[in-house]
Amino acid sequence: MSFIEIEYREKHKPFAMTALQSHDYYEIYCLAEGDRQVFFESRMFTLTGGSICVIPPFRMHKMEGGPYRRINLYISPDLLDSSEGDFLSECSDMVAFSLTEERGKLFFSLIEAAAEECAADGHKGKKYLVGIMKTLLFLLRTSSLVPIPEATVVRTEKNDKSQVLQIIDYINGHLEQSISLDLLSEKFFVSKNTLCKRFRREMKCSVAEYISGARLSLAKNLLVTTALPMDKIAENCGYSSANYFSLIFKKNVGISPLNYRKKK
Repeated sequence: MSFIEIEYREKHKPFAMTALQSHDYYEIYCLAEGDRQVFFESRMFTLTGGSICVIPPFRMHKMEGGPYRRINLYISPDLLDSSEGDFLSECSDMVAFSLTEERGKLFFSLIEAAAEECAADGHKGKKYLVGIMKTLLFLLRTSSLVPIPEATVVRTEKNDKSQVLQIIDYINGHLEQSISLDLLSEKFFVSKNTLCKRFRREMKCSVAEYISGARLSLAKNLLVTTALPMDKIAENCGYSSANYFSLIFKKNVGISPLNYRKKK
């Protein structure tokens, strides 16, 4: 199902997403003012005013930090032509970047004006939004993108992000296998109780919830982008059988994997 939206949001107090999430469309996160941290799977970036972050479909992420003002552009892949899709895929590998001062001012003035129009007239049609999206993507594609480097996370007594990101990196690379707290505890030289506390404090979800979300995100991606049969998808995502995979998928998504594939 096609999806496109421009969303403006402003927070005057520190704010963090309650947990990692993923979705089936691109998110172009444009930070106009403030300082934010983005967790993109096992990577972390620090964003400041003028930063842009591209989150591709089916990838786990979360944002947190202080007061901010941002505009998001959401766009499903089916509304992109091949060159736009390739460009956003390249941006996704970079994750976060900024523009030169002149181009940055132009880009943010355009996207803020579009967000204001949509807020004033909630009935802006799909054709208008697609036109705005293509204009903004053209502006980005003809600009010099300045990559924002990954944040260096140093472990301290009160900061366990580094270890938690390492754990997430391991989980993401082994979703097809059985992943237990005993295994993670042994591998990362930490007690299960401490591991669980650190993970929940940093990611706002349990280890089991993260594994479940990551497996479902991978399954959605495989359903949409491949023709793999259900048993192979189940195997690749760490489910014991196709029947169990279908049961878990329907419980969490609301429809069966087959119907999800058909609708997308």
